Amino acid sequence: MNIFFARHGQTSFNRDNKMQGLGEIPLTTEGEKYIHNVAVASANYKINRIYVSNILRAKQTAKIYQNTFNASVKIDDRLNEIDVGDFEGKLFKEVKEDYSYVLEQWQLGKFNNVNIPNGEKFSSLEKRIKSFLDNIIQESGSFNSDQSILVVSHFVVIKSIISILLTQSLSSSNGLRINLGNITKFSFEKEKGWELQYMNLPIIN
Repeated sequence: MNIFFARHGQTSFNRDNKMQGLGEIPLTTEGEKYIHNVAVASANYKINRIYVSNILRAKQTAKIYQNTFNASVKIDDRLNEIDVGDFEGKLFKEVKEDYSYVLEQWQLGKFNNVNIPNGEKFSSLEKRIKSFLDNIIQESGSFNSDQSILVVSHFVVIKSIISILLTQSLSSSNGLRINLGNITKFSFEKEKGWELQYMNLPIIN
């Protein structure tokens, strides 16, 4: 089984360097165009199922892929971006100035010390990601070995997923970069487990 993790396209918050969590911010025209180009470049590949977070920008991204691959779509809240609470809509430089300790701990990867005001704990994020991955493994028994899944989600979530698959924790997530609209591919076999195929490319293949 192949599983592709796709980051959503650009929103105005991404463009303007604002913090973005659960806010329902739509894709920009540029963001839609980029996802469309990735989908066109990937059109010869077969995607059997699409999972997507329950946030507008991800659902808009998944819709473009659905139109290309004619695959069923399942919304899963466990793929939602981390809730950034009071940081939502603030410029990154404002958060750095006003909440320097929180951002410093986040950047250092000391996730247990990160307390986003009115936001989500990293322990909660890790729990829901692992739950989603466990379900994918359970469902893999009903898939043919050549079937492929596309998961449309968000920056912090995808980096956390990659880190969990490679290290069993969030430990390496801050060292990863996933550009807007780009794809990371893993394969999964029960005998071999998870194997990274490629990361942060603008294509599904």
